[in-house]
Amino acid sequence: MAEGRSALLGTEAWPGAGRGHAARLSSVAALLEDAGWRTIIVQPPEGPGLPARRDGGGDATFAETLAGFGLADPGGMCARMEAWLGRIGAVVPDLVIGDLAPHLMLAARGAFPTIAIGNGFFVPPPDLSPLPVLPGLGASRVDQEALLAGVNACLLEFGRSPAACLSAAVGGDRALALTPDLLDPYAGRREGGGIGAIVPPGLTGSGGGGQGIVAYASGSVPVACRIRIAEALEAVEGERVAILPGLPGDVARRLVSKGIEVREEALPLSQIAARARLVVHSGGFGLAAAMLAAGVPQLSLHTDGEKSLTAEALVRAGVGRALRLDLLPGADVIAAEMSEAAADEDLARRARQLARHRWSDPRPAILAACEALVPD
Repeated sequence: MAEGRSALLGTEAWPGAGRGHAARLSSVAALLEDAGWRTIIVQPPEGPGLPARRDGGGDATFAETLAGFGLADPGGMCARMEAWLGRIGAVVPDLVIGDLAPHLMLAARGAFPTIAIGNGFFVPPPDLSPLPVLPGLGASRVDQEALLAGVNACLLEFGRSPAACLSAAVGGDRALALTPDLLDPYAGRREGGGIGAIVPPGLTGSGGGGQGIVAYASGSVPVACRIRIAEALEAVEGERVAILPGLPGDVARRLVSKGIEVREEALPLSQIAARARLVVHSGGFGLAAAMLAAGVPQLSLHTDGEKSLTAEALVRAGVGRALRLDLLPGADVIAAEMSEAAADEDLARRARQLARHRWSDPRPAILAACEALVPD
């Protein structure tokens, strides 16, 4: 890259399921560019010779997530690290930033200044060992000592120093948890707490005036689950918006015939906050954090472990309800939850109250961390 401070940003989030990770990286890139940095967001290496990532179907600990991304396979891990080094070497940045990018963090470790960012679950405290089983996520299926031994063997092969624990191995020189404490599964164990979620300017406190039910589930949510949400929307009254990409044509046409607005692409968060009396989603952190700040009640139809943590946090805070969508409850059950949540005045009141809370903007802390690692 040309003269001046530069940053390479990357994620290894699941294809089609990493919109929140990509959006966070884009926000950080814009922040740095406004401060005079040059940035490049790099796609993860893929192709022959690189092992496929797998989804364990619900992770009890972040160690399961790391194993699913390939860290349980030392040969594949080394191959991905080497591929990332090729990407880094083509740019030679001053700083590397990863959002759920364990191989990128390992490849850059000790060779470039590094920052790991993400929501609370994906950025555990860097000295936390072993990685704990979090409430409601079942038993751990990964031998963390064996996993760490394999990671350190790869690090040594690349001339990198070994890590004391898994969270330190992939946590970079700085680990920034972009989450409010209310949504942080490690709250109380993280020194200084989370630094807050990135939300669009003007969103905080902007909700509470809408009358519709806005339902969103990305293409990563199984199609059977998206269809079940669509069927539930048919059974409720009032203004309804279905942001359910990839619905079968007959299902989408049936929704339209019943006066439901069907969209393939998500609405801007500000529009969702303005239109919604209730937001229905699959427990994704980005939308949950945004609606928490906006003051809109939520119904989380969650499908995996990490998202269930967000769903339960919203329930504990009194601003949301939750239902396991992976068990495919009947459309009538989901519709009843939608109707009751939309009519719940206590839920709406609590959401408005929390929106008046002073939510931290993480941008100054992110910029300060970058500039501390790479002084001008």
